Amino acid sequence: FMVTEDGLEDQLLATVVLLERPDLAKQKDELIAQQNNFKIKLTELEDGILEQLANAEGDVTENIALIENLEDSKATSIEVAEKMIIAKETEKVIEAASEQYRPAANRGSLMFFLLSDLFKVHTFHFFSLSSFEIVLTRAIAGRKGPGDLWIEDSAEVKVIPGMKMAAIRAAIEAAKDPDEKEEKVDPRILQERLAYLVENVSFEVFNYTRRGLFDAHKLIVATMLVLRVMQRRNEAAADEVDYLVMGRQAASPPNMTAKVQEYLTPVQWAAAVALKDIDFFKQLPEDLELNVEAWRDWVEHPSPEEQELPGDWQKKTSPFLKLLIVRALRTDRVTAALTGFIIEYMGQRYMVQDAFDMESTFMDSSSATPLFFVLFPGVDPGEAIEALGTKLGFTEVNGNFVSISMGQGQEKNGENVLDRFTREGGWAFLQNVHLMQGWLPMLERKLEIAQEIAHEDFRCFVTAEPPGMPHQMLIPEGIMQAAIKVANEPPTDVKSLFRMAYANFDQAMLDKSTHPVEQRPMLFSLSFFHAIVLGRRKFGKQGLSRPYAWNSGDLVVCGAILHNYLEANEDTPWTDVRYLFGEVMYGGHITDPWDRRITSTYLECYICPDLVDEKTDFMLAPGLRPLLEG
Repeated sequence: FMVTEDGLEDQLLATVVLLERPDLAKQKDELIAQQNNFKIKLTELEDGILEQLANAEGDVTENIALIENLEDSKATSIEVAEKMIIAKETEKVIEAASEQYRPAANRGSLMFFLLSDLFKVHTFHFFSLSSFEIVLTRAIAGRKGPGDLWIEDSAEVKVIPGMKMAAIRAAIEAAKDPDEKEEKVDPRILQERLAYLVENVSFEVFNYTRRGLFDAHKLIVATMLVLRVMQRRNEAAADEVDYLVMGRQAASPPNMTAKVQEYLTPVQWAAAVALKDIDFFKQLPEDLELNVEAWRDWVEHPSPEEQELPGDWQKKTSPFLKLLIVRALRTDRVTAALTGFIIEYMGQRYMVQDAFDMESTFMDSSSATPLFFVLFPGVDPGEAIEALGTKLGFTEVNGNFVSISMGQGQEKNGENVLDRFTREGGWAFLQNVHLMQGWLPMLERKLEIAQEIAHEDFRCFVTAEPPGMPHQMLIPEGIMQAAIKVANEPPTDVKSLFRMAYANFDQAMLDKSTHPVEQRPMLFSLSFFHAIVLGRRKFGKQGLSRPYAWNSGDLVVCGAILHNYLEANEDTPWTDVRYLFGEVMYGGHITDPWDRRITSTYLECYICPDLVDEKTDFMLAPGLRPLLEG
């Protein structure tokens, strides 16, 4: 059973109207009840008339009481019929007002059906309609904090954005006066609100999804979103999207001229000829032969997606159609071109992800939604879960936190913990459940029971490694649909690695130092060093001779060492901290002397007195100056 896209859109429209215009939703409910009462009244009148006629004795034309009753019934029937006509007109007005919010419902429906296709990418990417509706509600009404009540004025101010709150109150005030019921909301304000809703629904759902995606799948899903939005807006034709995705080549392309052979391969030429099937590119192969020098410069440029197209192509080609040219002539730059296009079309936040925050993720959970963490080398959520539990009062000492490393013989322990915490409240942390294939159906059943009867303080944290093949079903679909999925996989680009690394140091750690002038630039540079050495791993043997299991724990310990050495010394111990970082902490993982030489050289360059010299032109990387205190 699967809901249709149009059916879901109508269902979501009711949700949007209920959140945005509760006055309309209330009027519609009252109208439906009123119309039902009218139908019941008419049925009762008809039955009453038939009963009186059936029981009448003698000549009915001389039965005064019967005639009077019939007259009363007729008058009542006419009155009810008139009210039903008015009610139908009122219903049309309400429907018209509600229809104004259909763009938000339409985008919500598009987003859900995007999510419903992601299981084809990986079996860990299952999403349920119930969890989607929670995210949609939050995108419209905002996130409700712990202890907030929707009916309180204070909570309304926190949860409902100001523009929407003003519109709701204005509608309620207008509804109080019968003569002003048909007064419309300012169209400009409404359009601004609708544009915000469409964008926020898109981003909140995408961001919720992105948290559980593997790093390799994030650009894929962002591209799927952009293409579906463009097709929905009629900004991308089906044949153009098909070419971008499939990258077709002509089966029998014409022979290349000698000049074209100098800068295009047969594969590039076949792709360019295939692109001619799209009307806009009819003249492209001919122009490649005539305008050789300009096209050669563009094709051979290291970043052609950032350069202007030769001749008139730059003026007449849209950014999306430029992607197709890159797809044909420089397939190695498609990823970079797509990233730039998504940033331009949807916004930078779709490509730049904030560092993982356990507390924010926990706020999205409930007793009915387990948190499922995907395990990767060097990534262990256990420390963050225990730290958050300590902050919120869920610890082993208090008896309301239990961590179990699942394996043979742990089935009964896991079931007992789930049963007890479902009744009494508490956190169950079940690690490595992928090792318990035979027990996973029982876990699925326990979590289904928890959805119905669990204590509000019950939480279930689950960790598992991904399967070897993306189509392999390792974890039951029911668990994956119900859970909030977190795939905190280390990214491969330096910018994301750097952002994630520096997020390990909060304001409290910065504030406790008595040497902020030295500490903050050194922490900044240390985080950049961590990002660089992790980023080298994606280059395989060219980056490092062997893969090393560096993780955020090494970085955090180095930060603590830096704090202690700065507090214990009047002068900055540059040599000491470099040795401890390069030879002990990070160097403790290294087994190859050439790799050790690389990390030591990085530290010589990054952890140096130039970090705290305001007059120097020292840079960690082109365009990246060290963060100076003050």
